[in-house]
Amino acid sequence: MATKGTDSGVYRVTEIIGTSNVSWEDAAKTAVETAAKSLRDLRVAEVTKLDMKIEDGKVVAFRAKVSFLQVRSLTSEDSGSEDLTSPPPADRVSHTCVHKRLAAPSC
Repeated sequence: MATKGTDSGVYRVTEIIGTSNVSWEDAAKTAVETAAKSLRDLRVAEVTKLDMKIEDGKVVAFRAKVSFLQVRSLTSEDSGSEDLTSPPPADRVSHTCVHKRLAAPSC
């Protein structure tokens, strides 16, 4: 596999939970579509968890937790006081719940 430059950099992980009343695939797509609205340069996403919401013995929602990895390279273009030599602290990992349906579920 060809690589560009070095693998050095800082990685930010953003997790989004997409839901759908149709399928896990739709739930994951909802998460990606939502992430694309605010995250730049998305290339790879990982489905880290699948589950479903059940009411009265029936599946009412499929949920997919999707992790997005953003890479910041260590170049002279980076500026500011942010430390770019270590991974982001745990409080910088984002979690968002998105549901593609009229009534919002509790995630």
